[in-house]
Amino acid sequence: MTPRTLQEKWGSKEIWLRALFVRVGLMWLFRSEFEELELGNLEWLSSVLTGSYRIARAEAKRSDTAETAFDRALEQVKKEINYRIANSEDNDELQRLVKLLDRGHFSDPLQQMFDRLARETKKVYDSNSCSCRPTVLMREWLTNHPYGESAPGHYPDPYHVNAQTRVVGDTACVELQVHLDQFDIVSLLAVPALLTHELVCHAHAREDRNKKASTWAEGMMDWTAFFFFRRWVLPLELRFDLPSVTEDHGEQLWGGRRTRPRDTGRFAAKDLVQWLARDPWVKGAREVAELHTARFALQVNGVDAPLLAKDRLASRLLNIRRDVPLQQAVGAWLHEGKPLDGLLA
Repeated sequence: MTPRTLQEKWGSKEIWLRALFVRVGLMWLFRSEFEELELGNLEWLSSVLTGSYRIARAEAKRSDTAETAFDRALEQVKKEINYRIANSEDNDELQRLVKLLDRGHFSDPLQQMFDRLARETKKVYDSNSCSCRPTVLMREWLTNHPYGESAPGHYPDPYHVNAQTRVVGDTACVELQVHLDQFDIVSLLAVPALLTHELVCHAHAREDRNKKASTWAEGMMDWTAFFFFRRWVLPLELRFDLPSVTEDHGEQLWGGRRTRPRDTGRFAAKDLVQWLARDPWVKGAREVAELHTARFALQVNGVDAPLLAKDRLASRLLNIRRDVPLQQAVGAWLHEGKPLDGLLA
């Protein structure tokens, strides 16, 4: 009988979490090979990973801790690769893979990426005199792809992961939602983009509610998150030896999960960029106009005001070329450092 719930399938949330830690930890050891795998230049890694996922699940069930499960799984994967080496004529790739495992140790890549991006987010909010909440990463299980299936085995995109943020007290809980059965390399490489969106858009927002149809929270701020993602992804790749396609998967995730409110808010950000580019101080420099737009968005996001007021501001930004009072307020902010609270009154 097919299990109907995650509880029936995994036995407990703790087992699922151990399986997640081990699966991601094993994938992480092979990250230097991800780009070659994506280019179709590797013969063995795909099947090695498939076997490692099976092993991760088995060891998660029979171990008491994630560390123990990982160590046992690591040894099992090594044995499987060594068996293939013994029975293969051309084993350069397999020799390379086993060397990567020999240097392997237990780690938490999801937490490491989160911590790095959370620090970067705090820096940009601090530099714009915005108050920041403590942030924590949580992991939640999903029964399927976050956007379901169009047919059995057919998914809207290849990324079996999503995220949302809940504010508990004054702590922002960023919840990474994982469909573990299909969570693979491309899903892992999409995680930095998801985390950047949650941290920039929602973790430090001062609003009365969350709303997925918000042109401000999911549109204007989404543009801002993508602005910083493009700045942060290369240092993230260098810090953790991630492949350059990490940026590509972030962009594909962003492009594939567009909604009308998101597009509308992003248009508002682009209209502000264009208007700012005409300012004598900016002198048509796109990079400068984009930086000021990101600063504007962060500062508005940090104002404690109803989300409806911020959505109205996003709507006004779409018409900034004809909205003289808005032009004056934004100009006073840009040239004189006047606060933006009045735009949300």
